[in-house]
Amino acid sequence: MSNFNFLHDDWTEFVDDARTVEKLVRFDPRGACARARYLVEQVVLWMYEHDEDLELPYDTSLYNITNEMAFKKIIGYTVYEKIKAIRKMGNIALHDSKRVTENDALRLCREVFHVMYWLYRTYTTDEQPKPEIDFEPDKIPIVESGRREI
Repeated sequence: MSNFNFLHDDWTEFVDDARTVEKLVRFDPRGACARARYLVEQVVLWMYEHDEDLELPYDTSLYNITNEMAFKKIIGYTVYEKIKAIRKMGNIALHDSKRVTENDALRLCREVFHVMYWLYRTYTTDEQPKPEIDFEPDKIPIVESGRREI
């Protein structure tokens, strides 16, 4: 069971990365945060490719493309703040020696869920109303290390 099952039919290009973020939360928090950043970058680039109201600027860094005014107008303040949090923590996970905790990874997984759910509700071509769903931390797998005591 995954928090990201709603992506399965419409967003096959993102579902594996979203589920991987979820699987890494307890096993490899730093990896989960890095993967979350990668996923959000792919989502934002997808938006620039498919949304006619967005034009990709010359500087395609995640910081730059998420701070374009047209992008901010589309996503709104709440989703922007989630993307910003994912970008910042993902950068820490990738480029800083600061400790990345399971709580950091869980928070980012929740933020990824909200961004992906926004994408699902905003861009799906399915005319059916989308159900309200919530992030469920209990769906985050508990992974044992596999190490043996000697």
